[in-house]
Amino acid sequence: AALADLEAQGERVVLEAEQDRMNTLVLSAVAGAVFIAGAIGLLVFVANPLRRLACAAERLGEGELSARVPVAGPREVRAGATALNEAIASLDVAEKQAMALAEERLEDPVLRSVAPGQLGESLQVAVSRLAGSLSDRDELAQRLSHEAAHDGLTKIPNRTATLRSLEAAMARSRRSSMTMALLYIDIDRFKAINDIHGHHIGDMVLKEIADRLVGALRTGDMVGRIGGDEFVVIAEPINDITDATTLATRILQVLAVPVDLDGKVFHPSASIGVGVDNGELTTDELLRDADMAVYRAKAQGRNRISVCDEDLRNQWRGQERLQKSLELALEEEQFVLAFQPSFDARTNRPIAFEALIRWEHPTRGIVYPDEFIPTAERTDLIAEIDRWVLDAAAAQVGAWHGVPLFDGVPIAVNISGRHLGSGTLVGDVSAALKKHEILPNRLVLELTETALMGDLITAARELAQLRKIGVQIALDDYGTGYMSLAHLRGLPVDILKVDRSFVTPLADTDNYREREIVASMVSLAKGLGAITVAEGIEEDQEFATLRELGCDRIQGFFFHRPTEVDH
Repeated sequence: AALADLEAQGERVVLEAEQDRMNTLVLSAVAGAVFIAGAIGLLVFVANPLRRLACAAERLGEGELSARVPVAGPREVRAGATALNEAIASLDVAEKQAMALAEERLEDPVLRSVAPGQLGESLQVAVSRLAGSLSDRDELAQRLSHEAAHDGLTKIPNRTATLRSLEAAMARSRRSSMTMALLYIDIDRFKAINDIHGHHIGDMVLKEIADRLVGALRTGDMVGRIGGDEFVVIAEPINDITDATTLATRILQVLAVPVDLDGKVFHPSASIGVGVDNGELTTDELLRDADMAVYRAKAQGRNRISVCDEDLRNQWRGQERLQKSLELALEEEQFVLAFQPSFDARTNRPIAFEALIRWEHPTRGIVYPDEFIPTAERTDLIAEIDRWVLDAAAAQVGAWHGVPLFDGVPIAVNISGRHLGSGTLVGDVSAALKKHEILPNRLVLELTETALMGDLITAARELAQLRKIGVQIALDDYGTGYMSLAHLRGLPVDILKVDRSFVTPLADTDNYREREIVASMVSLAKGLGAITVAEGIEEDQEFATLRELGCDRIQGFFFHRPTEVDH
């Protein structure tokens, strides 16, 4: 029984062990299947997102910014996909913004787009700064372009822009078979405003004048500033010359209204020259016509209108020929000097000589200065002629050294305003003195009021230097210009020459008014410590009256005509 029980228990143990073995095998198989399935699932869950991530990165490397990665898979993979998508979006925005900046499309909405993430914010800051810099650059370029084409003071077109506009207007008038006009406006005596009241006031007057010119124009007309006190108006189109003169008249009326600046009242006026383009002129020729017309307007008394016509053009052609002849005359030394003495009013002794230029023309004979000096004064030829006269006069002073009656007598030379303002006068005078080894007080420089009033500041500076050298200064044609006592007091003048227009009336012994005028001139000269010279005396009564009034020196045909010398 015990054995049987043991045998039965043994069989049960064997059966249980077999069952356990089978269960273990089944569990192992199930576990293996589960593991394989998990591995396969894991491979699918992780590998595919990684593959898509790699493909997107590869396409990004090739410059394609349209690809996006699905955000799937493990957390790390999802984070990588999100970062890559943000990078792609930022690069896409950056590329579009870069294109907009390169093409200077500063108003493109893409420049205000913000890409996702911190990179997008950084990019937006950089783009904003670049766009701002480009905008500032464009504004600066526009401002510089405007300033390059406009006058800084008056804000109207400057010379360069005006000439461009004139060329365009003339081209339009030719295409449309219309007529246009150019009005050359020269403000009368403007330099006197600068000299008396200062450049600040002068600038304010110019700004007011420019504003008035702009307001006086018709629709389509244009005004520009081409010089210090010079303006031009391009009038297009016009029916005939009447339209141009009507506009010019309106401009004179507008300018004539007094200007009140800081309690100072100015009465501006202008001389206007009108040139008309009939389709046959060049830009330079139209400017020349208007310039010639304004020159004639000023010569006729200022504050008036002059229209260029064929007579004026013929005069210009004559002046051109005369100018070339003068250039040849300088080269061939066709000029000579005649000398007219001035005498002591009390002793009748010759006390000085005035050098007067003559042109020995090869075919015309002797040509007097009033026939060629006005033409020379419009060009730099006048300075060349002045230099020749200075040299010839200084040479004559040297030649008279040791000659009785002439030794030590100074010679006066007439100097043009253009030469005075050139800045070379002091050097030219010094060179002549040094070349001929003469004393400075043997040379007198005569200048007219008109020459001095051209630029009083420059004149005062140049004359002060000449006075310092020892050269004497004479004011010629005194009383015929616009020089005030204040001006005269500020100039280093040694001699006042009373113009002939004041001397001639003294032949009438009953002309007390003219007598008092000359008496006041003589008295003024004495008050300034200057010598008085009366010129143009032709009658004995004139001489007697001048001597009675206390005039120091006398000069004229009554005593001696200008004479050439051989030594």
